[in-house]
Amino acid sequence: MRVDFAYPRAGERIGEHEAELPKLFCVVDGSGWVTGTRGESESTVVTPGIAVYWTLGERHEAGTETGMAAVIIQAVSLDPDATPESVDREPDEGAFRDA
Repeated sequence: MRVDFAYPRAGERIGEHEAELPKLFCVVDGSGWVTGTRGESESTVVTPGIAVYWTLGERHEAGTETGMAAVIIQAVSLDPDATPESVDREPDEGAFRDA
C-alpha cells in the first residue's frame, strides 16, 4: 500500500498518466477536476468528501483553478466497495473508539 498527499496550487494540474496500481483520490480541501473516471473523457468536478477510484492501467489526470488537497491511496488489493462492516477482523488494541 502507498499513501501520498497531493496539493496542486491554483492553475496547476497533475498531468495525464496511467495508474500503476488501483488508486483512490480523496479530496480533503479546495476543489478541482479529474478525468479518466470510468473511461469518460470529460472532466468531473471534485470537492472535499469526494473520492475517485481509478483501476489498474486507467489513464487519468487532475487539476484545479483555485487549489486543492487530496490524499491518494494506492494498493494492489484496493477495494473501493469495502466498508468498515465488511472487514472481517477485530479492532486493534488502543484503536480510537467513541466514548
